Amino acid sequence: MPDPEDLELDPVEPPMELQLKSDKFPVYDPMIPQYDVRFLTYDLPIVGLSSMRTFTTKLESTSQVFAYGHDLFLARIRPDNKYDMIDEDFNYSLLFLAIAGLFTVDYLLAKYLKAEKSKKDFLVH
Repeated sequence: MPDPEDLELDPVEPPMELQLKSDKFPVYDPMIPQYDVRFLTYDLPIVGLSSMRTFTTKLESTSQVFAYGHDLFLARIRPDNKYDMIDEDFNYSLLFLAIAGLFTVDYLLAKYLKAEKSKKDFLVH
């Protein structure tokens, strides 16, 4: 057996510092992270699942899923993450006022342009 003093040990190299071209990119990770919020049950186990039913709702892009068996589970599903749903405190009167204002501006502008065209036609001919 060789003498321990004769053996040269390689010095431990410190880990290399990671240099990214941009801070906007995430650091490489060999494992893809799993976000449980994209699952219907989050992290709740459903035991003895025997059937699942889906139901439509009156809301656009929304449905309900009911799973049953030993456990009961009901969830509202929005695949588009509420992009098309209006908040309850939405100001409808301001929206209708803006639309009425646009129609008024359109009508007045059309009337003005028609008058200008008739004035130009009268002067040119």
